[in-house]
Amino acid sequence: MSPSDPLPALERASYIRLYRAARKRELKDAANGREARERAAALIEDPPEELDAMRVLELLRSCRRLGHHSAAVLMQRAALHDQGKQIGALTARQRAVLCDLLRERPD
Repeated sequence: MSPSDPLPALERASYIRLYRAARKRELKDAANGREARERAAALIEDPPEELDAMRVLELLRSCRRLGHHSAAVLMQRAALHDQGKQIGALTARQRAVLCDLLRERPD
């Protein structure tokens, strides 16, 4: 790709935005909070490439019945003190801890 041909990069960026919006919509439209957290945990455990640069907090806030404060508390409990942490930058241990917390949280 040459600098004079930005179309493929723009198409890729558009695709990623649409993909992320669809995943966030799935979390919002889940039948209940538990189902939304389970879906979020599955996405965090084995994230698709399109979610690598997405912030963990953004994904968590998309969960039904999980607002900004609750999402931030979950991140703190998982020892993720950087609220700008990206999904792709999580270590295997951080992923496991966060997924366990998402799955244990009562409705």
